[in-house]
Amino acid sequence: MLPADWLPRSASVGELADRPWVAGPAGTACGRALERVSAAHGFTPHRAHTALEFPTVPALVAAGLGAAIVPTLALAGPRTDSVALPALPAAGHRRIAALRRPSPSGADPLTDAVVAALREAAQSAGLRRSGPATNPEDTITA
Repeated sequence: MLPADWLPRSASVGELADRPWVAGPAGTACGRALERVSAAHGFTPHRAHTALEFPTVPALVAAGLGAAIVPTLALAGPRTDSVALPALPAAGHRRIAALRRPSPSGADPLTDAVVAALREAAQSAGLRRSGPATNPEDTITA
C-alpha cells in the first residue's frame, strides 16, 4: 500500500528502498513480511512509524507518511483515493483456522458468528479455502 501522491508509482519494492515505511511491530505478521520483502530486495527499511492495529496503518499511508505491507483482509474495507495498491508480488500468506470444540451446553452462537464473519470477510476479499482442518470450511488461506 502506497500513498497515492507518491509519483511515479513504484513498479517494484526495490524502488521504495529509500522511502519511509509504516511497519508492524517486530514479531508480528506484518513486521515479518516487511523483513522478508526488504531482505529479498536488498535493503533495510526505514520504519518511520510502527502500528499494530488497523485501520491505523492505512490511515498513516493515506496521510503520506509511508508505504506499508498489509494483509489482504485489511483491504476488504472501504478505500480512499489517498492510497494506491500497486501490482506487486505477494509477501507471503497465512492460514487462519477456527477450531470449535463442542461444549456440554451445545453450540456457542457467539463462536459461530465470529467464524461466519471471518469466512464472509475472506470470501469478499477473494481468498480461498484450504485444508486440512478439523472442519475444512473453517480454514481460509489469506
